Amino acid sequence: MKLRHVEPNMSYKEQALEFVNEFRRYNSKIHGGGHILTYLEDATYEEWLNYFEVQKSRSLDDERVPDETYF
Repeated sequence: MKLRHVEPNMSYKEQALEFVNEFRRYNSKIHGGGHILTYLEDATYEEWLNYFEVQKSRSLDDERVPDETYF
């Protein structure tokens, strides 16, 4: 089995939602998941993808740096 990292996109929507719902069923936190669990409480997967794009293109400043999330 080969492991590869892919950027989140619409083709992974159902798998991502299943992933999130499993964590919710067990009342668990997702660490390092680009805030997908907390973000999807009030938004859609598509809005999370937009949030993800903003985060990875953010400018470097004293408090934050660009970040990326992969599946």
